[in-house]
Amino acid sequence: MNKEKNNDENSNNYSTIIAIVIAAVVFVAAYLVYVNYLTPTIHYINGVEVVGNGNINAQFNSIFSSKNITVGLVAQNLTDNTLTCPSFTLAKASIVLASLGKNVTAIGMLSNNTCVDSKNNTIACTHASLIVGTGSCDCIKLDSANNQVVVSGSQSWLCTYADKIANTLGYELNNNGN
Repeated sequence: MNKEKNNDENSNNYSTIIAIVIAAVVFVAAYLVYVNYLTPTIHYINGVEVVGNGNINAQFNSIFSSKNITVGLVAQNLTDNTLTCPSFTLAKASIVLASLGKNVTAIGMLSNNTCVDSKNNTIACTHASLIVGTGSCDCIKLDSANNQVVVSGSQSWLCTYADKIANTLGYELNNNGN
């Protein structure tokens, strides 16, 4: 009877150890997924904050993999007087993209969910791989879920960092062979 009791205790101890090991493995795996894929990764490239998830080079490569790239300028309306700096930044980025062999089309993305072309004609809104507009981030955000790079910042930041933002795009695309 003592032998049976010892066997039961050993079996219970063994089961407990197995359960603890499995729980530890699951915890470590969940932590690694969280850290590597769900937690934003912040890099500073050329003095510009770039926010992404995981490998930012792979994200840039994926977002700008097409030869034809649409870039969008976010505006409240066509007479928005705060467009100078975002337009300047978008133009610089478009020049870099074109110099890398991309066919770039620019659109204006208005707050009423309409889009305009360079002649202010209303057009169907298409997916923009690069979006520039005013906002509170002062950064480049990589949005892999929507396959977009979003440049958002204050008027002052967009004007001051226009060249650095464009150069950051060029640097990332050159490093990815696009």
